[in-house]
Amino acid sequence: MALDAVAIRAVVNELQVIVGGRVDKVHQPENDEIAMAIRTYDESYKLLISASPSHPRIHFTDHAKKKKKTAPLFCMLLRKHLASGRIKSVEQVGFERIVKIVIESYDELGDYTEKALYIEIMGRHSNIILVNEEGRVIDSVKRVDMSVSTVRQILPGGVYELPPKQEKTTLLDFETENTLEFLGTQKVEKSIMSQLSGISPLTAREIVYEVFGTTDVLSDAVNTNRLAMLKLRITDLRNRVINNNFSPCMIEDTQTGRLVEFSSIPIKQYETLGTVKEYSSMSGLLDEFYYKKDVNERMRQKTADLIKLLNNHRERIAKKMGILKATLSDAEKMETYRQYGDLITANIYQI
Repeated sequence: MALDAVAIRAVVNELQVIVGGRVDKVHQPENDEIAMAIRTYDESYKLLISASPSHPRIHFTDHAKKKKKTAPLFCMLLRKHLASGRIKSVEQVGFERIVKIVIESYDELGDYTEKALYIEIMGRHSNIILVNEEGRVIDSVKRVDMSVSTVRQILPGGVYELPPKQEKTTLLDFETENTLEFLGTQKVEKSIMSQLSGISPLTAREIVYEVFGTTDVLSDAVNTNRLAMLKLRITDLRNRVINNNFSPCMIEDTQTGRLVEFSSIPIKQYETLGTVKEYSSMSGLLDEFYYKKDVNERMRQKTADLIKLLNNHRERIAKKMGILKATLSDAEKMETYRQYGDLITANIYQI
């Protein structure tokens, strides 16, 4: 379900419409989320950038979140450096899950400067980092010090370095002459992902499905003919990405309507188990997918909170009932003991 390099490529291709536009407003609706209003000559856009550990992403949005009364420090910093700045370029760094937005603006002294906003979409390591012309970090939405990572720190004043590259062939560099090894009893999709970077498990399964007609295939089933077909499918996918030929779609569970997956390429592997809904843009797909996901998660959270509250009240009431029952049990012979007390009091002079 996470954004892979293919989906990032599709989003970046759509974000080219804001090149030349100006940053109008910057907000930080969540601690790890930035919303930017961008004006071009003939259109206005809302760009959402999230470094959420569970749902990191970047896309245009039509849904406005409630603004915080007091802007966080990182939001104030972005306003200082990027407000009224002109977007010079939007690009995908290499074929990684990193988007770089270069913004031209003037500093407080009136000097022309260029700042780069790096959006790293990498699960729990996702981050939004503002870098100056010298390549040094101005600040980030998540500061990473030695206690968090000994390999790569993201701190103000430090030199920005890209995350370490994987020792794999990227999808864009793949050729049919490349070697692919399928050994042992590992699933074919995992073998593909262990040798090819830039694709998600969903995409890898789709490649396997197109060749075998199923996704549950072990590596020892790959013969010479199947290997050639797999390479051909990967090459077709590479050409589709290079030509920006994307087909955004969302997959929902046919029976429950639950959101299952999204993809930037056609998906057929779910057959009758999933309903495929096509979209005209990747941003539109991501906006609706994560909005529904967010609504569902918030509803689940509220439901969980209510259930927890009800359970707490039930436990308290059960405890009180136990105490009251014990009190009633102790008071069953209350009248007899009262009479005993009255008799003792009346005859205390004889005792």
